[in-house]
Amino acid sequence: MKAITTSLAVAAVMMWATSSQAVTLEQCHEAAASNYPEIKQYQLTDLASDYDIDNAKKAYLPQVQAYGQATWQNAVSNFPDNIKSLYEQMGIEMKGLSKDQYRVGVDASQLIWDGGKTRASIKQLQASQRAARAQSDLTIYQVRSKVNDLYFGILMLEENLKQTEVKMHTLESNLKLIDSYVKGGVATVSDAQRVEAEMASTRQQRINIEETDKAYRNVLSILTGLNLAREKLERPEPTIVSDNVEATHPQLAYFDAQKAALEAQRSSIKASLMPQVSAIGSAFYGKPGYDTFKAMFEDKFSFNFMVGLKATWSLSSLYTKKNNEAKIDNAEREIDVARDKFLFNTSMSTATKQGSIAAGEKQLSEDDAIIALRESIRKATESKLKHGIVVPDDLVKDVSNEHLARLAKAYRELEILKSQYDIKYTVGGLN
Repeated sequence: MKAITTSLAVAAVMMWATSSQAVTLEQCHEAAASNYPEIKQYQLTDLASDYDIDNAKKAYLPQVQAYGQATWQNAVSNFPDNIKSLYEQMGIEMKGLSKDQYRVGVDASQLIWDGGKTRASIKQLQASQRAARAQSDLTIYQVRSKVNDLYFGILMLEENLKQTEVKMHTLESNLKLIDSYVKGGVATVSDAQRVEAEMASTRQQRINIEETDKAYRNVLSILTGLNLAREKLERPEPTIVSDNVEATHPQLAYFDAQKAALEAQRSSIKASLMPQVSAIGSAFYGKPGYDTFKAMFEDKFSFNFMVGLKATWSLSSLYTKKNNEAKIDNAEREIDVARDKFLFNTSMSTATKQGSIAAGEKQLSEDDAIIALRESIRKATESKLKHGIVVPDDLVKDVSNEHLARLAKAYRELEILKSQYDIKYTVGGLN
């Protein structure tokens, strides 16, 4: 079912690839989960566990062993000499058992009742399989955090690039005016050079942003298996976040699977204390046969068989039962402690991120006012420039300040959005 789900997710993403729609965060999550190498290990582990379970179920099949043997022994059972003499007087030759003996046969056994050992063994294997699946699910789920970091990192870089282009356009339009003043003798060449230097610095920043964006997209492409070199990433919608850990969180599911595996071990310990009853049978062709008395008179090959019941009861498990159960109790306590620690750390992490969101939202209320002020200051400087008052240092400074104010707001909005999705990941809401 898991493989089918991930295949459908990949198919959905590939349908997007043939359209002009932007890539979504959810598509990247699903593609990364299905593309992650752990998926292959997940399937191989599942397959190996299925083989083990199938083998365990065959415990109730008849166990058959064929054999052949030829032996020579230095002594065999025989009649006392006085009895031999008596038979010889009667004209009966007493040959005795042959020291060379031969057998070709089959031994068979059929388990009738094993005290629940086979059933407990199957349950233990199934519980171990579920624990392995839960561990793989947790590892795959953790990939979503990497996707979040890269996805929002790209959005921030592209917002920076967008604001950098706005800054360049503003500087270029003002440089044209200063150049006209230089030609008219109102401004000096150095006035234009100050603006040109800021533009050169801005171009360097743009190159750095573009290269970093390429690197982020390359890593995200590797992680998801998609070609995201030039595709547009859709900005996620704000989401409602909760402080409560989802019951379906892969980490909690892994803890539960571990405890279930320990309970299965406990059942196996109890089953190991029970006796085992089997039907047995043996048949062979050879000499001597079961009729030893006849074999002493006739050294011939014969067909022989026996059937019956066999009960065995190993008490050695009693010696280790107490210690083994104590080990399971201790392992369960360790899981409980790990679970409590996980819930505590999750609560701390979500509280910290909620605080960051609240602080960011309060700062956002001031961002528009700051941007409006920085824009007004920049326009005032440009007005001076249009009236022949050349102040290139103030112009560069005011344009940069407005650029930083707009960028700060854009970053803050994305940081709040990322924190929301980080909380959603932390509490297990990205399943």
